[in-house]
Order: sequence, then structure tokens, then C-alpha cells
Amino acid sequence: MKKLLLVDDEQRMLDLLALYLEPAGYACEKAASGSQAIHQIEKKRDTTSFFWIS
Repeated sequence: MKKLLLVDDEQRMLDLLALYLEPAGYACEKAASGSQAIHQIEKKRDTTSFFWIS
């Protein structure tokens, strides 16, 4: 399963993206800011994809 880190400051957008991507075979993690995303990437070096919503 491919892993994605979704980043957006709107929780509804994160939830909507995960709703569509998870059934397509992606394991989605969410971050509410760029700094939170960087922290998650540093914590989990196995993130294979990075998807930034601005």
C-alpha cells in the first residue's frame, strides 16, 4: 500500500481527500500545517509520497 501525507489547514479538505484516496489503495496520514508535516516526515522516514494542498 502506498503512503501519502496530506497537508492542509482545513480538516474538511483532508478528510475529503482521504475519503477518495484510501479506497484507491493509499494509506493517508494528515497534517494541518507545513511544520506539522515536516515533524511527521522526520518521525516516520518511510513516507513515500508527499501531497501538499495550499
